[in-house]
Amino acid sequence: MCNWINEGIKTGIKEGLKESIVTVAFTFDGTEKLFVVPADSEGRYIVNATNASATEVGVYTRTVALVDKNNYVWATGSSEDLTYTFTITDGRVDEPVVEDTYTYTGTTIVFVPESSLYSVVDGTKTNVGEYTVYVTLNPGYSWSSGGADTKSYKVT
Repeated sequence: MCNWINEGIKTGIKEGLKESIVTVAFTFDGTEKLFVVPADSEGRYIVNATNASATEVGVYTRTVALVDKNNYVWATGSSEDLTYTFTITDGRVDEPVVEDTYTYTGTTIVFVPESSLYSVVDGTKTNVGEYTVYVTLNPGYSWSSGGADTKSYKVT
């Protein structure tokens, strides 16, 4: 027999869990964001530890599962795991500073270093020549000057 919520049979798990989550959307600022899902003091459900926090722009989920699905259900009548989605959005990125000309040294020159915020194509070269370096933001990021278009830089 299931312990139904709010029907006077037995005390069950409240559906109010979702209302207890204070923040589900964050703005990127480079600091760690904690995705808090309150623990159950009576031990009737557990919160999966995966994605408890993050620092990068993205979409993250946390799962909450009943410990005893044979004897407890959520207020909706379901015993399926609950999933909560947290997002970190709008990562503002300063455009890389790229010099127009470089002096040939015979060693590799780094025009734009690799980053976890964007991908770089032709960012390093060794030989003399004219090159175009492309910098493409990762999803969820935008340039601090506005927009998210791929930036190109001509270097010689």
